[in-house]
Amino acid sequence: MISCPYCGKLTNPRLEACPHCGGPMQQKAATPSPGRRPEARPAQTCPNCRALVQDGDIICVACGTNLLTGQKIAGRQQPGATARNRLPWIVLAIVIAAVLLLFAVLGLAYVLTRNPVQQALALAAANKEIEAAGMLSKHLQRHPRDVKALTLMGKLDWKRGRFSEAAASFEAASDIDRKDPDLAMIAVLCLASENAANTRDRRIDILKRVTADFPNKEDARYLLALEQGAANNVDAEIETLKSLVQNAPDNAVASESLGVAQALSGDYTGAEQLLDRAAKRPEQSGDALAALGFTASLSGKPDRAVEDLRAAVERNTSAKRQVLTRLGVLLVSQGRLEEAQRYLGDAVAAHKDETQAQFFYAVCLQGLGLIPEALNTFEQTAQKQGPFAVEALLRIGELQLIQGNSQKARDAIDKAEAAGITSPALYTVRGRVNAALGEDDRARENFQKALKIDANYAPAHLENGLLHIKQQSIDEGVKELEKYLSLVDPNQAGTRSAEVQAMIAHLKQAAGKEQAPAGTAAGERSQT
Repeated sequence: MISCPYCGKLTNPRLEACPHCGGPMQQKAATPSPGRRPEARPAQTCPNCRALVQDGDIICVACGTNLLTGQKIAGRQQPGATARNRLPWIVLAIVIAAVLLLFAVLGLAYVLTRNPVQQALALAAANKEIEAAGMLSKHLQRHPRDVKALTLMGKLDWKRGRFSEAAASFEAASDIDRKDPDLAMIAVLCLASENAANTRDRRIDILKRVTADFPNKEDARYLLALEQGAANNVDAEIETLKSLVQNAPDNAVASESLGVAQALSGDYTGAEQLLDRAAKRPEQSGDALAALGFTASLSGKPDRAVEDLRAAVERNTSAKRQVLTRLGVLLVSQGRLEEAQRYLGDAVAAHKDETQAQFFYAVCLQGLGLIPEALNTFEQTAQKQGPFAVEALLRIGELQLIQGNSQKARDAIDKAEAAGITSPALYTVRGRVNAALGEDDRARENFQKALKIDANYAPAHLENGLLHIKQQSIDEGVKELEKYLSLVDPNQAGTRSAEVQAMIAHLKQAAGKEQAPAGTAAGERSQT
Protein backbone atom coordinates (compact mmCIF):
# COMPACT_ATOMS: atom_id res chain seq x y z
CA MET A 1 0.00 0.00 0.00
CA ILE A 2 1.15 3.49 -0.85
CA SER A 3 -0.25 6.96 -0.38
CA CYS A 4 -2.13 8.33 -3.36
CA PRO A 5 -0.15 11.20 -4.86
CA TYR A 6 -3.40 13.08 -5.35
CA CYS A 7 -5.50 12.57 -2.25
CA GLY A 8 -2.89 11.17 0.16
CA LYS A 9 -4.98 8.15 1.17
CA LEU A 10 -3.64 4.61 1.22
CA THR A 11 -4.27 2.73 -1.98
CA ASN A 12 -2.99 -0.29 -3.97
CA PRO A 13 -0.25 0.71 -6.40
CA ARG A 14 -1.25 -2.05 -8.75
CA LEU A 15 -4.60 -0.46 -9.46
CA GLU A 16 -4.97 1.72 -12.51
CA ALA A 17 -6.79 4.46 -10.55
CA CYS A 18 -7.14 5.48 -6.90
CA PRO A 19 -10.45 4.13 -5.57
CA HIS A 20 -10.81 7.26 -3.37
CA CYS A 21 -10.18 10.12 -5.79
CA GLY A 22 -9.93 8.40 -9.16
CA GLY A 23 -6.44 9.55 -9.86
CA PRO A 24 -4.38 7.31 -12.22
CA MET A 25 -1.95 5.05 -10.37
CA GLN A 26 -0.32 3.70 -13.60
CA GLN A 27 -0.05 5.85 -16.67
CA LYS A 28 0.36 4.35 -20.10
CA ALA A 29 2.61 6.06 -22.46
CA ALA A 30 0.71 7.47 -25.39
CA THR A 31 1.75 5.96 -28.75
CA PRO A 32 1.86 8.63 -31.38
CA SER A 33 0.63 7.86 -34.90
CA PRO A 34 3.35 7.30 -37.41
CA GLY A 35 4.31 10.46 -39.20
CA ARG A 36 2.28 12.73 -36.83
CA ARG A 37 3.50 14.90 -33.97
CA PRO A 38 1.37 15.04 -30.87
CA GLU A 39 -0.70 18.24 -30.64
CA ALA A 40 -0.67 20.40 -27.51
CA ARG A 41 -3.95 20.23 -25.66
CA PRO A 42 -5.48 23.49 -24.63
CA ALA A 43 -5.27 24.60 -20.96
CA GLN A 44 -8.28 23.97 -18.70
CA THR A 45 -9.87 25.83 -15.73
CA CYS A 46 -11.11 24.49 -12.42
CA PRO A 47 -14.91 24.22 -12.46
CA ASN A 48 -15.04 25.38 -8.85
CA CYS A 49 -12.60 28.30 -8.49
CA ARG A 50 -11.84 28.90 -12.21
CA ALA A 51 -8.15 28.63 -11.55
CA LEU A 52 -5.96 27.58 -14.48
CA VAL A 53 -5.01 23.89 -14.38
CA GLN A 54 -2.77 21.80 -16.63
CA ASP A 55 -3.91 19.04 -18.82
CA GLY A 56 -3.74 15.81 -16.92
CA ASP A 57 -4.11 17.42 -13.46
CA ILE A 58 -6.47 15.54 -11.20
CA ILE A 59 -6.56 17.98 -8.21
CA CYS A 60 -6.84 21.79 -8.39
CA VAL A 61 -3.93 23.13 -6.44
CA ALA A 62 -5.85 26.38 -5.71
CA CYS A 63 -8.95 25.00 -4.02
CA GLY A 64 -8.37 21.23 -3.79
CA THR A 65 -11.27 20.23 -6.09
CA ASN A 66 -11.10 16.77 -7.76
CA LEU A 67 -11.13 17.65 -11.43
CA LEU A 68 -12.42 14.19 -12.37
CA THR A 69 -15.38 14.05 -9.96
CA GLY A 70 -15.91 17.80 -9.22
CA GLN A 71 -15.81 17.19 -5.45
CA LYS A 72 -13.70 19.28 -3.07
CA ILE A 73 -11.33 17.25 -0.94
CA ALA A 74 -11.91 18.27 2.76
CA GLY A 75 -8.80 19.08 4.84
CA ARG A 76 -6.56 18.95 1.84
CA GLN A 77 -4.09 21.84 1.80
CA GLN A 78 -0.76 22.24 0.25
CA PRO A 79 2.03 22.84 2.75
CA GLY A 80 3.12 26.11 1.20
CA ALA A 81 -0.45 27.42 1.07
CA THR A 82 -1.02 26.62 4.79
CA ALA A 83 2.02 28.61 5.85
CA ARG A 84 1.02 31.47 3.56
CA ASN A 85 -2.54 31.50 4.95
CA ARG A 86 -1.48 31.44 8.65
CA LEU A 87 1.17 34.14 8.43
CA PRO A 88 -1.17 37.19 8.31
CA TRP A 89 -3.12 35.96 11.38
CA ILE A 90 0.06 35.45 13.41
CA VAL A 91 1.26 38.94 12.54
CA LEU A 92 -2.15 40.39 13.45
CA ALA A 93 -2.15 38.59 16.80
CA ILE A 94 1.33 39.90 17.60
CA VAL A 95 0.27 43.45 16.72
CA ILE A 96 -2.85 43.20 18.91
CA ALA A 97 -0.84 41.85 21.85
CA ALA A 98 1.70 44.63 21.48
CA VAL A 99 -1.03 47.26 21.46
CA LEU A 100 -2.66 45.79 24.59
CA LEU A 101 0.69 45.70 26.34
CA LEU A 102 1.32 49.31 25.37
CA PHE A 103 -2.03 50.38 26.78
CA ALA A 104 -1.32 48.51 30.03
CA VAL A 105 2.06 50.21 30.40
CA LEU A 106 0.56 53.62 29.67
CA GLY A 107 -2.24 53.00 32.18
CA LEU A 108 0.23 52.02 34.88
CA ALA A 109 2.34 55.07 34.10
CA TYR A 110 -0.76 57.27 34.39
CA VAL A 111 -1.65 55.84 37.77
CA LEU A 112 1.87 56.26 39.12
CA THR A 113 2.72 59.64 37.61
CA ARG A 114 -0.55 61.36 36.87
CA ASN A 115 -2.58 60.52 40.01
CA PRO A 116 -0.16 60.12 42.95
CA VAL A 117 -2.51 61.87 45.39
CA GLN A 118 -5.06 59.07 45.03
CA GLN A 119 -2.32 56.51 45.47
CA ALA A 120 -1.06 58.32 48.58
CA LEU A 121 -4.59 58.45 49.97
CA ALA A 122 -4.91 54.71 49.48
CA LEU A 123 -1.59 54.14 51.24
CA ALA A 124 -2.56 56.43 54.10
CA ALA A 125 -5.86 54.59 54.51
CA ALA A 126 -3.83 51.39 54.83
CA ASN A 127 -1.74 53.02 57.63
CA LYS A 128 1.29 53.33 55.37
CA GLU A 129 1.97 57.01 56.05
CA ILE A 130 5.70 56.80 55.36
CA GLU A 131 5.18 55.29 51.88
CA ALA A 132 2.45 57.84 51.15
CA ALA A 133 4.68 60.73 52.26
CA GLY A 134 7.53 59.44 50.11
CA MET A 135 5.30 59.27 47.04
CA LEU A 136 3.99 62.79 47.64
CA SER A 137 7.49 64.13 48.23
CA LYS A 138 8.66 62.86 44.84
CA HIS A 139 5.55 64.23 43.18
CA LEU A 140 5.97 67.66 44.79
CA GLN A 141 9.54 67.87 43.51
CA ARG A 142 8.08 67.84 40.00
CA HIS A 143 4.85 69.69 40.82
CA PRO A 144 5.52 72.02 43.79
CA ARG A 145 2.26 73.96 43.30
CA ASP A 146 -0.11 71.00 43.60
CA VAL A 147 -2.44 72.23 46.36
CA LYS A 148 -4.06 68.83 46.92
CA ALA A 149 -0.68 67.15 47.28
CA LEU A 150 0.56 69.87 49.68
CA THR A 151 -2.59 69.58 51.77
CA LEU A 152 -2.34 65.82 51.99
CA MET A 153 1.36 66.06 52.86
CA GLY A 154 0.48 68.50 55.65
CA LYS A 155 -2.12 66.10 57.05
CA LEU A 156 0.34 63.20 56.98
CA ASP A 157 3.01 65.26 58.79
CA TRP A 158 0.44 66.41 61.36
CA LYS A 159 -0.58 62.81 62.03
CA ARG A 160 3.06 61.85 62.55
CA GLY A 161 3.64 64.78 64.94
CA ARG A 162 5.88 66.69 62.52
CA PHE A 163 4.16 70.02 63.15
CA SER A 164 6.84 72.25 61.64
CA GLU A 165 6.80 70.34 58.33
CA ALA A 166 2.99 70.26 58.38
CA ALA A 167 2.88 74.02 58.89
CA ALA A 168 5.21 74.55 55.92
CA SER A 169 2.96 72.43 53.66
CA PHE A 170 -0.26 74.15 54.73
CA GLU A 171 1.32 77.58 54.49
CA ALA A 172 2.60 76.85 50.96
CA ALA A 173 -0.85 75.60 49.97
CA SER A 174 -2.49 78.74 51.41
CA ASP A 175 -0.07 80.97 49.48
CA ILE A 176 -1.15 79.26 46.24
CA ASP A 177 -4.87 78.98 47.02
CA ARG A 178 -5.70 82.40 48.51
CA LYS A 179 -9.44 81.62 48.33
CA ASP A 180 -9.31 79.09 51.17
CA PRO A 181 -8.55 80.76 54.55
CA ASP A 182 -8.76 77.46 56.42
CA LEU A 183 -5.42 76.34 55.00
CA ALA A 184 -3.73 79.34 56.61
CA MET A 185 -5.62 78.82 59.89
CA ILE A 186 -4.44 75.20 60.03
CA ALA A 187 -0.88 76.39 59.38
CA VAL A 188 -1.21 78.70 62.41
CA LEU A 189 -2.47 75.80 64.51
CA CYS A 190 0.49 73.64 63.45
CA LEU A 191 2.96 76.39 64.35
CA ALA A 192 1.32 76.84 67.75
CA SER A 193 1.65 73.10 68.36
CA GLU A 194 5.34 73.17 67.44
CA ASN A 195 6.61 76.00 69.66
CA ALA A 196 4.34 78.78 70.88
CA ALA A 197 7.11 81.28 71.63
CA ASN A 198 9.52 80.83 68.72
CA THR A 199 6.83 80.81 66.02
CA ARG A 200 4.62 83.65 67.29
CA ASP A 201 5.91 86.24 64.80
CA ARG A 202 5.31 83.85 61.92
CA ARG A 203 1.78 83.14 63.16
CA ILE A 204 1.06 86.85 63.43
CA ASP A 205 2.22 87.40 59.83
CA ILE A 206 -0.07 84.63 58.55
CA LEU A 207 -3.06 85.95 60.50
CA LYS A 208 -2.45 89.47 59.22
CA ARG A 209 -2.60 88.14 55.66
CA VAL A 210 -5.80 86.22 56.38
CA THR A 211 -7.51 89.24 57.94
CA ALA A 212 -6.43 91.37 54.97
CA ASP A 213 -7.84 88.84 52.46
CA PHE A 214 -10.96 88.08 54.54
CA PRO A 215 -11.94 91.18 56.57
CA ASN A 216 -15.12 89.50 57.86
CA LYS A 217 -13.38 86.42 59.25
CA GLU A 218 -13.90 87.16 62.95
CA ASP A 219 -12.06 84.15 64.36
CA ALA A 220 -8.87 85.06 62.50
CA ARG A 221 -9.02 88.65 63.71
CA TYR A 222 -9.72 87.56 67.29
CA LEU A 223 -6.86 85.06 67.20
CA LEU A 224 -4.57 87.78 65.83
CA ALA A 225 -5.48 89.99 68.79
CA LEU A 226 -4.69 87.19 71.24
CA GLU A 227 -1.32 86.57 69.59
CA GLN A 228 -0.48 90.28 69.74
CA GLY A 229 -1.43 90.36 73.40
CA ALA A 230 0.70 87.31 74.13
CA ALA A 231 3.59 89.13 72.43
CA ASN A 232 3.08 92.04 74.91
CA ASN A 233 2.01 94.32 72.07
CA VAL A 234 -1.05 95.59 73.92
CA ASP A 235 -1.56 98.61 71.64
CA ALA A 236 -1.76 96.39 68.55
CA GLU A 237 -4.05 93.99 70.41
CA ILE A 238 -6.43 96.82 71.33
CA GLU A 239 -6.51 98.16 67.76
CA THR A 240 -7.28 94.71 66.36
CA LEU A 241 -10.04 94.14 68.91
CA LYS A 242 -11.50 97.59 68.23
CA SER A 243 -11.75 96.79 64.52
CA LEU A 244 -13.38 93.47 65.38
CA VAL A 245 -15.93 95.07 67.71
CA GLN A 246 -16.64 97.74 65.11
CA ASN A 247 -17.35 95.13 62.43
CA ALA A 248 -19.17 92.77 64.82
CA PRO A 249 -20.75 94.79 67.67
CA ASP A 250 -22.73 91.75 68.83
CA ASN A 251 -19.57 89.72 69.43
CA ALA A 252 -19.63 89.61 73.25
CA VAL A 253 -16.36 87.68 73.45
CA ALA A 254 -14.57 90.39 71.48
CA SER A 255 -16.08 93.12 73.67
CA GLU A 256 -15.01 91.29 76.79
CA SER A 257 -11.48 90.75 75.48
CA LEU A 258 -11.21 94.39 74.49
CA GLY A 259 -12.30 95.38 77.98
CA VAL A 260 -9.64 93.15 79.54
CA ALA A 261 -6.97 94.53 77.21
CA GLN A 262 -7.92 98.10 78.07
CA ALA A 263 -7.82 97.25 81.78
CA LEU A 264 -4.32 95.84 81.39
CA SER A 265 -3.27 99.03 79.60
CA GLY A 266 -4.64 101.14 82.46
CA ASP A 267 -7.84 102.35 80.78
CA TYR A 268 -10.10 101.15 83.60
CA THR A 269 -12.99 103.46 82.72
CA GLY A 270 -13.20 102.24 79.13
CA ALA A 271 -12.75 98.66 80.30
CA GLU A 272 -15.60 98.89 82.79
CA GLN A 273 -17.95 100.31 80.14
CA LEU A 274 -17.28 97.44 77.75
CA LEU A 275 -17.41 94.78 80.45
CA ASP A 276 -20.63 96.15 81.94
CA ARG A 277 -22.21 95.89 78.50
CA ALA A 278 -20.93 92.34 78.06
CA ALA A 279 -22.12 91.33 81.54
CA LYS A 280 -25.69 92.14 80.55
CA ARG A 281 -25.67 89.27 78.07
CA PRO A 282 -26.86 86.10 79.86
CA GLU A 283 -24.51 83.80 77.96
CA GLN A 284 -21.47 85.93 78.84
CA SER A 285 -22.39 87.29 82.26
CA GLY A 286 -20.15 84.95 84.26
CA ASP A 287 -16.93 85.67 82.37
CA ALA A 288 -17.73 89.37 82.00
CA LEU A 289 -18.29 89.66 85.75
CA ALA A 290 -14.98 87.90 86.35
CA ALA A 291 -13.24 90.39 84.08
CA LEU A 292 -15.00 93.24 85.90
CA GLY A 293 -13.76 91.86 89.21
CA PHE A 294 -10.18 91.67 88.01
CA THR A 295 -10.45 95.18 86.56
CA ALA A 296 -11.76 96.55 89.85
CA SER A 297 -8.91 94.80 91.67
CA LEU A 298 -6.36 96.38 89.34
CA SER A 299 -7.92 99.82 89.70
CA GLY A 300 -7.77 99.70 93.50
CA LYS A 301 -11.43 98.94 94.22
CA PRO A 302 -11.23 95.81 96.39
CA ASP A 303 -14.83 95.94 97.62
CA ARG A 304 -16.20 96.20 94.07
CA ALA A 305 -13.79 93.43 93.03
CA VAL A 306 -15.03 91.09 95.77
CA GLU A 307 -18.65 91.75 94.79
CA ASP A 308 -18.09 91.07 91.08
CA LEU A 309 -15.93 88.01 91.66
CA ARG A 310 -18.51 86.50 93.98
CA ALA A 311 -21.19 87.04 91.35
CA ALA A 312 -18.94 85.45 88.72
CA VAL A 313 -18.57 82.32 90.88
CA GLU A 314 -22.34 82.09 91.29
CA ARG A 315 -22.85 82.35 87.52
CA ASN A 316 -20.33 79.61 86.72
CA THR A 317 -17.58 81.54 84.99
CA SER A 318 -15.24 79.52 82.80
CA ALA A 319 -12.32 81.01 84.78
CA LYS A 320 -13.65 79.71 88.09
CA ARG A 321 -10.31 78.53 89.45
CA GLN A 322 -8.63 81.90 88.84
CA VAL A 323 -11.65 83.76 90.19
CA LEU A 324 -11.72 81.69 93.40
CA THR A 325 -8.01 82.28 93.96
CA ARG A 326 -8.20 86.02 93.36
CA LEU A 327 -11.29 86.34 95.54
CA GLY A 328 -9.57 84.44 98.36
CA VAL A 329 -6.45 86.60 98.16
CA LEU A 330 -8.53 89.80 98.32
CA LEU A 331 -10.38 88.51 101.37
CA VAL A 332 -7.06 87.60 103.05
CA SER A 333 -5.81 91.15 102.45
CA GLN A 334 -8.98 92.43 104.16
CA GLY A 335 -8.48 90.10 107.14
CA ARG A 336 -11.60 88.06 106.34
CA LEU A 337 -9.80 84.78 106.83
CA GLU A 338 -12.76 82.47 107.34
CA GLU A 339 -14.40 83.58 104.08
CA ALA A 340 -11.07 83.42 102.28
CA GLN A 341 -10.44 79.90 103.56
CA ARG A 342 -13.67 78.65 101.98
CA TYR A 343 -12.97 80.07 98.53
CA LEU A 344 -9.29 79.12 98.54
CA GLY A 345 -10.17 75.60 99.67
CA ASP A 346 -12.49 75.26 96.66
CA ALA A 347 -9.71 76.50 94.38
CA VAL A 348 -7.22 73.96 95.77
CA ALA A 349 -9.78 71.16 95.44
CA ALA A 350 -10.42 72.12 91.81
CA HIS A 351 -6.73 72.21 90.91
CA LYS A 352 -4.19 70.71 93.29
CA ASP A 353 -1.24 72.24 91.42
CA GLU A 354 -2.53 75.79 92.03
CA THR A 355 0.35 76.89 94.29
CA GLN A 356 -0.96 80.42 94.82
CA ALA A 357 -4.31 79.20 96.16
CA GLN A 358 -2.58 76.56 98.27
CA PHE A 359 -0.16 79.12 99.73
CA PHE A 360 -2.85 81.59 100.76
CA TYR A 361 -5.02 78.75 102.05
CA ALA A 362 -2.14 77.91 104.41
CA VAL A 363 -1.91 81.62 105.33
CA CYS A 364 -5.57 81.47 106.35
CA LEU A 365 -4.92 78.40 108.47
CA GLN A 366 -1.98 80.13 110.14
CA GLY A 367 -4.03 83.26 110.79
CA LEU A 368 -6.82 81.17 112.31
CA GLY A 369 -4.34 79.53 114.70
CA LEU A 370 -4.32 76.12 113.00
CA ILE A 371 -0.53 75.87 113.13
CA PRO A 372 -0.01 72.10 112.41
CA GLU A 373 -2.45 72.23 109.48
CA ALA A 374 -0.81 75.38 108.13
CA LEU A 375 2.67 73.89 108.46
CA ASN A 376 1.61 70.76 106.58
CA THR A 377 0.07 72.82 103.75
CA PHE A 378 3.13 75.08 103.48
CA GLU A 379 5.36 72.00 103.25
CA GLN A 380 3.22 70.66 100.38
CA THR A 381 3.53 74.00 98.59
CA ALA A 382 7.30 74.12 99.13
CA GLN A 383 7.71 70.83 97.27
CA LYS A 384 6.42 72.43 94.04
CA GLN A 385 7.97 74.92 91.65
CA GLY A 386 7.40 78.66 91.52
CA PRO A 387 7.71 81.78 93.67
CA PHE A 388 5.02 80.68 96.13
CA ALA A 389 6.96 77.48 96.81
CA VAL A 390 9.93 79.59 97.92
CA GLU A 391 7.72 81.90 99.99
CA ALA A 392 6.32 78.80 101.69
CA LEU A 393 9.82 78.06 103.03
CA LEU A 394 9.80 81.40 104.88
CA ARG A 395 6.45 80.57 106.43
CA ILE A 396 7.76 77.15 107.44
CA GLY A 397 10.64 78.87 109.22
CA GLU A 398 8.20 81.12 111.11
CA LEU A 399 5.97 78.22 112.15
CA GLN A 400 8.92 76.10 113.25
CA LEU A 401 9.98 79.00 115.47
CA ILE A 402 6.48 79.14 116.96
CA GLN A 403 6.73 75.44 117.75
CA GLY A 404 10.20 75.91 119.25
CA ASN A 405 12.09 74.09 116.50
CA SER A 406 14.86 76.65 115.92
CA GLN A 407 17.14 74.31 113.97
CA LYS A 408 14.34 73.25 111.60
CA ALA A 409 13.50 76.90 111.17
CA ARG A 410 17.11 77.64 110.22
CA ASP A 411 17.10 74.77 107.69
CA ALA A 412 13.99 76.16 106.01
CA ILE A 413 15.48 79.67 105.83
CA ASP A 414 18.74 78.30 104.39
CA LYS A 415 16.75 76.56 101.62
CA ALA A 416 14.86 79.76 100.88
CA GLU A 417 18.04 81.81 100.63
CA ALA A 418 19.66 79.14 98.45
CA ALA A 419 16.67 79.47 96.11
CA GLY A 420 17.59 83.11 95.56
CA ILE A 421 15.44 85.06 98.06
CA THR A 422 17.03 88.26 99.44
CA SER A 423 13.87 89.91 100.74
CA PRO A 424 13.32 91.84 104.02
CA ALA A 425 11.08 88.98 105.15
CA LEU A 426 13.91 86.46 104.82
CA TYR A 427 16.40 88.53 106.82
CA THR A 428 13.75 89.26 109.46
CA VAL A 429 12.95 85.58 109.98
CA ARG A 430 16.65 84.69 109.95
CA GLY A 431 17.22 87.36 112.63
CA ARG A 432 14.44 85.82 114.71
CA VAL A 433 16.13 82.40 114.38
CA ASN A 434 19.42 83.96 115.54
CA ALA A 435 17.69 85.58 118.51
CA ALA A 436 16.03 82.28 119.45
CA LEU A 437 19.44 80.58 119.37
CA GLY A 438 21.01 83.34 121.51
CA GLU A 439 22.93 84.89 118.58
CA ASP A 440 21.86 88.48 119.33
CA ASP A 441 24.59 90.23 117.34
CA ARG A 442 23.84 88.21 114.21
CA ALA A 443 20.14 88.80 114.80
CA ARG A 444 20.68 92.58 114.83
CA GLU A 445 22.75 92.35 111.63
CA ASN A 446 19.91 90.54 109.83
CA PHE A 447 17.32 93.05 111.07
CA GLN A 448 19.49 95.86 109.74
CA LYS A 449 19.80 94.06 106.38
CA ALA A 450 16.02 93.86 106.18
CA LEU A 451 15.60 97.58 106.93
CA LYS A 452 18.32 98.48 104.47
CA ILE A 453 16.31 96.82 101.71
CA ASP A 454 13.03 98.37 102.89
CA ALA A 455 13.15 101.00 105.62
CA ASN A 456 9.37 100.73 106.08
CA TYR A 457 9.21 96.98 106.54
CA ALA A 458 7.12 96.85 109.71
CA PRO A 459 8.01 93.32 110.99
CA ALA A 460 11.72 94.21 110.99
CA HIS A 461 11.04 97.29 113.16
CA LEU A 462 9.01 95.14 115.55
CA GLU A 463 11.70 92.46 115.93
CA ASN A 464 14.48 95.04 116.18
CA GLY A 465 12.57 96.90 118.91
CA LEU A 466 12.03 93.71 120.90
CA LEU A 467 15.75 92.91 120.62
CA HIS A 468 16.65 96.40 121.93
CA ILE A 469 14.33 95.92 124.89
CA LYS A 470 15.83 92.50 125.56
CA GLN A 471 19.26 94.14 125.68
CA GLN A 472 17.90 96.94 127.96
CA SER A 473 18.04 99.62 125.28
CA ILE A 474 14.57 100.76 126.26
CA ASP A 475 14.50 104.10 124.44
CA GLU A 476 15.67 102.55 121.17
CA GLY A 477 13.24 99.72 121.63
CA VAL A 478 10.29 102.03 122.21
CA LYS A 479 11.18 104.06 119.10
CA GLU A 480 11.23 100.92 116.98
CA LEU A 481 7.88 99.73 118.37
CA GLU A 482 6.28 103.11 117.72
CA LYS A 483 7.65 103.01 114.16
CA TYR A 484 6.07 99.61 113.77
CA LEU A 485 2.65 100.86 114.90
CA SER A 486 2.85 103.76 112.43
CA LEU A 487 3.32 101.35 109.52
CA VAL A 488 0.55 98.83 110.23
CA ASP A 489 -3.23 98.95 110.22
CA PRO A 490 -4.36 98.40 113.81
CA ASN A 491 -7.57 96.78 112.57
CA GLN A 492 -5.75 94.21 110.46
CA ALA A 493 -5.62 90.70 111.91
CA GLY A 494 -2.22 89.41 112.99
CA THR A 495 -0.60 92.79 113.70
CA ARG A 496 -1.08 92.48 117.51
CA SER A 497 -1.25 96.28 117.64
CA ALA A 498 -3.05 96.33 120.98
CA GLU A 499 -0.34 94.22 122.62
CA VAL A 500 2.43 96.43 121.24
CA GLN A 501 0.67 99.57 122.41
CA ALA A 502 0.30 98.09 125.90
CA MET A 503 4.01 97.19 125.95
CA ILE A 504 4.99 100.73 124.98
CA ALA A 505 2.76 102.22 127.66
CA HIS A 506 4.19 99.88 130.27
CA LEU A 507 7.77 100.67 129.30
CA LYS A 508 7.18 104.39 129.42
CA GLN A 509 5.42 104.11 132.73
CA ALA A 510 8.24 102.03 134.14
CA ALA A 511 10.82 104.51 132.91
CA GLY A 512 8.96 107.38 134.65
CA LYS A 513 8.68 105.58 137.95
CA GLU A 514 12.34 104.73 138.19
CA GLN A 515 13.31 108.37 137.75
CA ALA A 516 11.11 109.59 140.67
CA PRO A 517 12.77 107.88 143.70
CA ALA A 518 16.24 109.20 144.40
CA GLY A 519 19.15 106.82 144.51
CA THR A 520 17.43 103.95 142.78
CA ALA A 521 20.01 101.38 141.73
CA ALA A 522 20.74 100.58 138.15
CA GLY A 523 20.24 96.93 138.99
CA GLU A 524 16.67 97.62 140.03
CA ARG A 525 16.01 99.39 136.69
CA SER A 526 17.44 96.40 134.88
CA GLN A 527 15.09 94.06 136.69
CA THR A 528 12.19 96.33 135.78
